[in-house]
Amino acid sequence: MFEQIARDCIERGDHHLDFTIGDEPYKRVFGGRPSPMWQIYRAGSPLGYAAHLTVEKLPAAKALARRILEAAHVKKAKPSSIMPPASDEAAESP
Repeated sequence: MFEQIARDCIERGDHHLDFTIGDEPYKRVFGGRPSPMWQIYRAGSPLGYAAHLTVEKLPAAKALARRILEAAHVKKAKPSSIMPPASDEAAESP
């Protein structure tokens, strides 16, 4: 796939092709070279700023937050036991 993408870029006259983030070995086959990455952020609120500092200073906090959010997502995705299953009669009525 990457070979086809590179071929298309060459045919268009492009001189650079971004293989996205990562320095996987297959990128060297195409002449890829590592380049520095930069990150700029701006917190939208004091709470966002506090969250950023917490994650930056305590990487375990990020892992904990991820686990909590994933658990909440899984719990939300499970079917509710409150609603009874649909009956065949309801499906047959006009």
